This record gives sequence, structure tokens and C-alpha cells, in this order.
Amino acid sequence: MTSTRYKFLLDKIGICTSSVCIVHCALLPLFLIFGSTSTGMLLEIEWLETLILSLAAIIGAVTFTTGYIRHKKSFVPILFISGLMLLINGEMISFTWLATIVTLLGSFVIIYAHYENVKQSRYGAGK
Repeated sequence: MTSTRYKFLLDKIGICTSSVCIVHCALLPLFLIFGSTSTGMLLEIEWLETLILSLAAIIGAVTFTTGYIRHKKSFVPILFISGLMLLINGEMISFTWLATIVTLLGSFVIIYAHYENVKQSRYGAGK
């Protein structure tokens, strides 16, 4: 029972991490457009993006590995890997608007993967 709560806690932390990524990626262009340049530059901190991406990867590796062992649904870790690849590619794209769209899409895919992981672990195990 404790390991199940801990596992769902990691999924919730993973959802929060991806949500922080969404807020960061969505607010940065708005601050650059409507705010001062110095405020926008504060949000564009390379180590923060690396930290968010690293946390998403580590938390996802743990939760989706244990989730797959529990529910045997391969589409869930595939969703996560797809979202992570979108996040990584979003960081490599030099066009600001396209990078933002790809990164946001990756974050939403990871959030959906966490949602499916919890759902399959609770209701889909053994089916």
C-alpha cells in the first residue's frame, strides 16, 4: 500500500513538473512581448530549463518503469518517451514560437502519460 501511494505521489510530482514547464514556456513569450526585456531574461534561465527537463526525465523513468511492471500497458511509457523527445527537441529549436509550441506539446503529452499511468495502475492492472 505504501509503495502505491509513493508511486502515485511521483506521478503527481511529474504532473506538477510538467505544469511548471508549461507555465514557464507560456509566460516567457508574454513577458518578452508585454513586459520589460529584463523580466523576460530572468525567466529565460538555462539552468532552470535543464532542471525541469532533468526532473521530468528522472521522475518519468521511475514512475513509468514501475507503472509498466504493474499494468503492462506499453503505450503509457511510449507516450512519456514521445513527450520527453518533444521537450528535448523544443530546447534545440532556434525559432522561438516553434520551440514554444513543441515544448508545450511535449509537456501536455507527459501530463497525459502520467494521468494514464495512474489510471491504468488503479483500474487497468491485470486486464
